[in-house]
Amino acid sequence: MVKTLEHLPNAKVILLPLLPDCKDITDYVSKGGDFHALMRSAKSYASIEEVQEDMAVRKGQMLPTTFHKAYIEAHTPKPTVAKNTYVATDEADEQKKKAKEFPCDEIIPFAKGKALCPLHNEKTPSLHYYPKTNSCYCFGGCGKSFDSIELYRAVHGVTFKEALEALNEAA
Repeated sequence: MVKTLEHLPNAKVILLPLLPDCKDITDYVSKGGDFHALMRSAKSYASIEEVQEDMAVRKGQMLPTTFHKAYIEAHTPKPTVAKNTYVATDEADEQKKKAKEFPCDEIIPFAKGKALCPLHNEKTPSLHYYPKTNSCYCFGGCGKSFDSIELYRAVHGVTFKEALEALNEAA
């Protein structure tokens, strides 16, 4: 519903009353609910403050506030915190290119192009190695794709920057 309001900001929201086994408007009407009264209860929210006020009222009445929480979360700016920032420079791009060229089969041993995936516990190898692209794909529990940098990170539990440095040293 929150995504719909992004495309149709003037649309009205109808919040169904709590009834057992009532998941949508069809269930509500089939259980004897008043369709016209429900339509009159439709609300349009012009701001996040209006949603917060309505949420407070609903909380006081012990009514669900799932829509309100989703709306507020979608419309609240997220703080930007940089972790392990990677700065793109010509030198950094060259390091990244060199690290990606490091053979995956030198990071972990592959037998007949298969190995145990480093991201989950398994007995049968599910990680497949593709030498032409120097990439791997796990057909097991995680379904993750790896280049040599991501594989090194998964095996050694290091940051992107640390993996770049180690692979460039080893090359």
